[in-house]
Amino acid sequence: MPWIDYERREERVYAPGVTVAEIVADMVPVELLIAERVAVRVVVGGRLILQAEWETFRPEPGAVVIRVIPGNSGLLRSVLLLSATIAATALGQWYLTPALATAGISGLAANAIVAGATFAAMTGASFLVNALVPVRPSQKSSGAANSPTYAISGWSNPVSPNGAVPMILGRMRVSPPHGALPYRKVVNGENHGVSRYVIAYGPAPLEGPRIGSTPIDKYKEITLELREGYSSDAPITIYPTQVIEENVSVELTSGHAGQFGPDSRYSAAAASKIQVDHTFPGGLIAYSEQQSGESTVNSQGAWSIEFAVEARLETSDTWTTVGPWTIAGMQQRTLTATFEWTPPTRGRYEFRDARISTDWDRIDQSPYTWKIISVSNWTAIRTFRPEVPINFPYPLAQAALDIRATEQLNGQVDEFNVVVKSICPDWDSETQTWITRETRNPASLFRYVLQHPAFVRRVPDSKIDLERLQYWHERCAALGLTYDRYHDFVSSLTEILADIAAAGRAKPIRRAGKFSVAIDEPGKPVVAWIGPRNSSGFEQKQVFVKPPDAFRISFKDQTNNHEDAERMVPRPGLVCEPEEIEELSLPGVTNPEIVYREGLRRHYEIQYRRFEYSVTQSYEVLTAERLDRVQLSHDVLNAVQRQARVLTVDEEAGIVIIDETVTMEAAGSYVVIFRVTPDDESAPDDGLQRTVVTVAGETNALILEGDGALPEAGDLASFGPADEVVIDAVVKEIENGDGLQRHLTLVDYAPQIFELANSAVVPDWNGAVGDDIETAPDDDVAPTAPTIASVWSTAIAPQSGSSMLYVQLAYGAGGGTVDHFELDHRLQGAGSWTTETLGAGASAAVISTYASGDIVELRARAIGTGGTSAYSATTTHTVAATDPVPMHVTAFAVAQISATTWEYTFSLDAQPVGTGVRIKYRLGHYTTWAELTSSFGGVVTVSPYDSSTPTIVDGTEYSFGARAINSAGQESGDPIVIQVVVSAGGAPSLDFSDPANSQNQFLGW
Repeated sequence: MPWIDYERREERVYAPGVTVAEIVADMVPVELLIAERVAVRVVVGGRLILQAEWETFRPEPGAVVIRVIPGNSGLLRSVLLLSATIAATALGQWYLTPALATAGISGLAANAIVAGATFAAMTGASFLVNALVPVRPSQKSSGAANSPTYAISGWSNPVSPNGAVPMILGRMRVSPPHGALPYRKVVNGENHGVSRYVIAYGPAPLEGPRIGSTPIDKYKEITLELREGYSSDAPITIYPTQVIEENVSVELTSGHAGQFGPDSRYSAAAASKIQVDHTFPGGLIAYSEQQSGESTVNSQGAWSIEFAVEARLETSDTWTTVGPWTIAGMQQRTLTATFEWTPPTRGRYEFRDARISTDWDRIDQSPYTWKIISVSNWTAIRTFRPEVPINFPYPLAQAALDIRATEQLNGQVDEFNVVVKSICPDWDSETQTWITRETRNPASLFRYVLQHPAFVRRVPDSKIDLERLQYWHERCAALGLTYDRYHDFVSSLTEILADIAAAGRAKPIRRAGKFSVAIDEPGKPVVAWIGPRNSSGFEQKQVFVKPPDAFRISFKDQTNNHEDAERMVPRPGLVCEPEEIEELSLPGVTNPEIVYREGLRRHYEIQYRRFEYSVTQSYEVLTAERLDRVQLSHDVLNAVQRQARVLTVDEEAGIVIIDETVTMEAAGSYVVIFRVTPDDESAPDDGLQRTVVTVAGETNALILEGDGALPEAGDLASFGPADEVVIDAVVKEIENGDGLQRHLTLVDYAPQIFELANSAVVPDWNGAVGDDIETAPDDDVAPTAPTIASVWSTAIAPQSGSSMLYVQLAYGAGGGTVDHFELDHRLQGAGSWTTETLGAGASAAVISTYASGDIVELRARAIGTGGTSAYSATTTHTVAATDPVPMHVTAFAVAQISATTWEYTFSLDAQPVGTGVRIKYRLGHYTTWAELTSSFGGVVTVSPYDSSTPTIVDGTEYSFGARAINSAGQESGDPIVIQVVVSAGGAPSLDFSDPANSQNQFLGW
């Protein structure tokens, strides 16, 4: 059975007076007829023209449809569908197959015959029954599910090796992917992050760079390069060549290196330069704390650590010494240093790294006056290559960033975002020309995608229906329809075109071999009349679907920097809170107002397109295409309806004789609509409607009321009751049938859908989820009085060194919303109050204006939008009376556990919060606390406690004492004093005259 390539057809226009034979000779050459043994069918006005009439039949203005049916052999395997238009706009379009183009057609329109990929797979699944413009599935189930833009909430720069190069359509704030792996570098001892991003195909204007929500210029020590993707762009200088960074996490110690050998790592291949990072997480510094009487003197100094660094080519056994590497520092915060080496030849190198200096942090430094912080980690090995990091044949919009990360960022920059805009040929209605400029119009972007370098087979202008796109552009502009989307995911051309078209209320089609669109809009002309005379298999069904209470639509809000947003669109007429809510996807729609209107339009489609009609037509009479408006009549819809053809017309009497018998009732009103050729080729084919004089009974003679235009013999006529003579419908879908049959699915035209959606009053949008309310339920109610939950005080506060009063408030039960609290306090008996204001979330205050022993009065109240509460009950408190009472030391012992270390153990009869033990000592035999002159620098809270203080001297007796102390500095009254005789030898002290220590210089203050 020959197949029909409905997606391709050819149109040609002929002057009035041409015969059918001349049309056939031009469109179907004789050699093809002979070689392929084809049969040709010609249809004019729905009537088959026999071959015997071709030489003499001259069609009137209108459509001539030609079918070329192939034989059983030869190159031609599909039915050829040709449409000739006589001095009027063609009522349909017909595709010409590639097979015909290869057959050597010549004639008036040979140059118009094209071949190309079919567009049959354009439409996607529809979530709304009878939606003419298909509704795209949720992004989660489409190609966009792999989009970092839609998969990640907030800003995040993905790393996508071999991923899609993004394409910007419209205007969006985006987090572009890394075009090269980010890396770190050290500048003046501080970490910097270096990144390079691929934003989109160029040209693409850029503006408003930010990190997260913060503008770039709010950061310090930052350099940004933006390139908009023009061939004249200067090269990127911040990140000009390839860098491969491998993170390492190895603590380097001389002890480990001495026992197991140096740690090693490999560079990447083809290295031309290699860097190694060492990080000191606690800083690199020497410090001392010395007691001078009752005070402590702190001193700091510089210190340096030495490493041995070696390298060898992967294929060599010979190691080359590329160090030593000495790192000096005097800071007690993270310090990173970089060692750089340029190898003699490019290749992959093994690096090994060992610490030579003493592991000061792993030994007991208590015998020494100076303490060293020097923990060192190998944190990165970095490979450089001279090649550019991005190898791409087309100009790209890019960004490169160098920013100080120390004390500004937590790790690498992964929240860089920028506004990017598309620039392409855009239709200018004033000048009636295409101008290259920034645009968000779906029609311009539709053309842009077809000719975009992202697609290998770019479509020339000659294969794009520019005239239709121009009309569509002006319609989109009038309705405010735009398409804004960042295509950073893999998607087919058909999916992208379908999404763009849907944003402009259209769907892609092929017309006369060109890429075009069918627009869902009011005011469409009628292009076909369908009834029993030219169709069969009529079916009508009502779609029983429970409409959702509301659509939930997720989108990128253009009014809020394209942040993720969600809008609920309730069903028109809904008077309760939505319960059944369905997700609706509107790719590329970012305007909150348009989002709402599109949601409304989908609701109205469900409401007004509940009926679906199906008919079957032969290709010999089919003239409609998808989304075309047609007139449908059938006696199944109404038993009185009839479709007939005009036999004769009595112009004087106004009587029309038809070839069908109709039935009228005496009380009925009837209308007949004739399908006539309009005088103006641009006029719609809505038909000629006349009122019929009611004559009860059966008749084929229709008496027309009043004066008016009359049909001609051969015209089609639709008869029926005045209110339902025909159904105004739209072709939803056309499917292949057996042989030359085509199955049409139609729905009601329902132009009120557009009027209602476009004229609706859209609620104000503020981006908040949920309905707005003018007043919260408790905003007009005063809050209840708070309570003073607890009061605590101390004679000596840790931070201020003076007394401190801490007051905790609690919310009262019930009442209105609390905005803030007021806490009043005064000395007992004083006349005036001092007021402290506390935020509703704080509800606690610290007061430092009273002395130990003062009696303080306290009260509080709550203030809200609905008024002020009463005061709480007044509470009194004695400052420092709540300090924990120091407990007694019940046991105390000191033992020598090594040649240099003491172990102190103690116990208390209780352990209040903030309590510890103060230990004092003195060389010699003493029995009272007052005789002990030396003490530890702080309070000991852990038992047992190991220390090298005091220095152990062989054969010496020491006296030790212990006493409990609380957080206010109050000591217990009964210390324990003991004596210990030393039996071990002393320990050496650090000698700074030793050459090994000569590199360390100290600064004391």
